[in-house]
Amino acid sequence: MEKEKKPFLFSIHHFRAFAIVNVMFVHLWTVPDGTVDPSAAQLIVALRELLFHDSTIYFLFISGFLFYYLSENFSAKRYYISKVSYVLSPYLLFTLVLSFHSGWSLIHWGKVVPFLSLLLNNVMLGKAEYQYWYIPLVSVLIILGPLLLKVPKEKFKALALVASILPLLGTRTGRDISLGQLCYFSPVYILGMFTAMFFSETLIFVGKIKYILVFLTALSAILTAVAFGHSKVGFFNIYEAFQYVNKICVTYLVLLFLTNHENYRSKVLDTLASFSFALYFSHMLVHNNMSRLLYSTVGKVAPILLSTSLIIPLTLFFAVCSILVSLLFCIGLKRLLGKYSRYFIGA
Repeated sequence: MEKEKKPFLFSIHHFRAFAIVNVMFVHLWTVPDGTVDPSAAQLIVALRELLFHDSTIYFLFISGFLFYYLSENFSAKRYYISKVSYVLSPYLLFTLVLSFHSGWSLIHWGKVVPFLSLLLNNVMLGKAEYQYWYIPLVSVLIILGPLLLKVPKEKFKALALVASILPLLGTRTGRDISLGQLCYFSPVYILGMFTAMFFSETLIFVGKIKYILVFLTALSAILTAVAFGHSKVGFFNIYEAFQYVNKICVTYLVLLFLTNHENYRSKVLDTLASFSFALYFSHMLVHNNMSRLLYSTVGKVAPILLSTSLIIPLTLFFAVCSILVSLLFCIGLKRLLGKYSRYFIGA
């Protein structure tokens, strides 16, 4: 007999909206080369990295949380079919389209083997678009997920504790798929599972230490700023270690806030959350085709706007424009594709 279906958590749903906005900002808050003073561009890079770097942590945490939360009536067959249909299928489609776009000259000149090599590299390593490395990484966790469900609850506590220490080594390897990358991000997935496993107890504990988490968030942000550009200390990457501490603290503070407002409903957050995966796949595609046009137009019409004093609000405005256009693009595709849209765009 199947157990009663667990209630839909709007807190986690809204958290997904928070996650995708952070992920998009780290990619979209940019300045095309040569449009502004280099010092102003460097300031934007520093602010962007401080606020939004490692936002992938939010997504992995949610993935781990929902994997366990929805696992009471777990079926390995149903689980893997859904992941292939709704994760790998849109990934492969977007990768194929982008690979044909970037490798068209190889196809045109009949260089089939180099094109197939490019395509294979894009698929296996997520190289077709800047952010696609996440799919090969999370695919490993998707494969191993059912094994994690077999770990007894009491032993899972020890697993989560040990795993949560590993990212402090700062072994993230940029966008490359590596053992260090798995050691850095896999513990976040496990922490998400742990939080779902002991949800009430975790929230009570987070509520008791919330001011400590606020302090750690501020302290890690300061240390991250200090370590920016000077990340290596021997084997350790202290910059990535501080970023991990910062984003995990933010994760639990945001989760606490959203859970305390579980009954709150927001059409904006709901829409962003519902299209989060589609936005993940498409936002850079949209941005790359509109950012140069935006900046070149402003540079010609009102070049003073690209001055150092106005560049931060202007670039933030452009980033928001890219997000809105990306959302409209996804909504349009969903309406065009109808009930099959999840297979093509993940929404």
